[in-house]
Amino acid sequence: MLADKPEKYDKLFKAIQKKATPQVWSNGVSLARDKRLVKESEDADSVSFVVLAGGRGKSLEVQLFSEELEWQCDCPSPADVCEHVAAAIITLHAADKSGEEVPTHRAEIARLAYRFYDEDGVLAFERVRTQEGAREVPHMSLLRERASFGAPTIMEATGDLDVDLAMGTWRRGKVPRTEMAKLLAALVKCGGDRISYERQPVQVSLRAVMPQLLVEDAGRGFFARLVGDPDVERMFKNGAALAKGQIRPVDADAGIQQNERNMLERGRGFDGGDAQDLQHLIHRLESKITVRSTTTRLAQGEVEPPRLVLENTNDDERLSVLATLVYGDPAVARVDRGALTMLDAKSPVPFRDEREENRLATRLFGDWGSRSGDVRSSRGRTRSASRRSSTRSSAGRTRTSCASPARHGRTSPCRAGRWSDACRSMQVVR
Repeated sequence: MLADKPEKYDKLFKAIQKKATPQVWSNGVSLARDKRLVKESEDADSVSFVVLAGGRGKSLEVQLFSEELEWQCDCPSPADVCEHVAAAIITLHAADKSGEEVPTHRAEIARLAYRFYDEDGVLAFERVRTQEGAREVPHMSLLRERASFGAPTIMEATGDLDVDLAMGTWRRGKVPRTEMAKLLAALVKCGGDRISYERQPVQVSLRAVMPQLLVEDAGRGFFARLVGDPDVERMFKNGAALAKGQIRPVDADAGIQQNERNMLERGRGFDGGDAQDLQHLIHRLESKITVRSTTTRLAQGEVEPPRLVLENTNDDERLSVLATLVYGDPAVARVDRGALTMLDAKSPVPFRDEREENRLATRLFGDWGSRSGDVRSSRGRTRSASRRSSTRSSAGRTRTSCASPARHGRTSPCRAGRWSDACRSMQVVR
């Protein structure tokens, strides 16, 4: 209730009156006397009013802030206090003194509302004028009726003018596909309960409805296909959809090339050995569309880099070193001649980082003269080498891993001591 807060608004009344010029204050008195103001909203320390403009001009919004003793109006006046602010505080102050409420509506005032409906599978639209106790009537042009004397008083709200401009010469009925995006962009500014679809309140969202990529298990392989958004309740032929109480634009292409889109709409199968191709597809599309995966056999989350594992076996006369590229720690997959071999069938297939694989392979060849999967052997100082090895199993096998091998200088396979030094010094370096 405003009536129990006279002192609070009395201070604001005096502050505004002090700043207003005599002419502005007089004009404010006239607006208040003509009851051209309607209370839009109120909270603990602020009140919003709409100043009705009549047949010409645009209704304006005024906000009064009692605690800060501040005010604002969306009219273009450069003055500290405009006539609309003066009318608002005069109306509020008078209501405080009399104990009456500021009216929140008037029967002769119309508001604009927006109605969507389905017409033969096409989204259709109509703008209507609503008044208390009267039937809704179509409202053709906001700008045209503003300029008409005798037109009903319309309390314009945020977004009304944007919708009028977006509609252009088109007025009602099936929304042209070419105008859909512009119309929805204007309607998203219209809050409240003024928008409906088939007489049910809806919101407008600019988040486009797009196809989604569904990845499923298919025997030992996988199957990927484009499917519709499960949130969609109704898809319209002119580029819009109803999804969870929202009217949204549709982007059927989703930035995917037509040939690939056609193929994925039919669905594409991947053998277990083609998991890498599927992961590349997912990685490329997930920045464009939602990817839903029901399989647990593909790695999720961050990409794990590959590692070089050096495995050396020594006996009394020979030192042998095997270098392999693996994923996981402990290893779940190994790179064999460019192909991925799973070492643990129960683990998800990791997402390969082929650039890092190539970098590690290049360093391995440059530093060791060896390739992943090759076994290098030497005779000679094997006993001293084994004594310097950092970790040994009972079988005389040592394993050392690295993600990025440090350069030791080019190693000759005939120098067993340098091989052992290299094996011992290869620590995990990210």
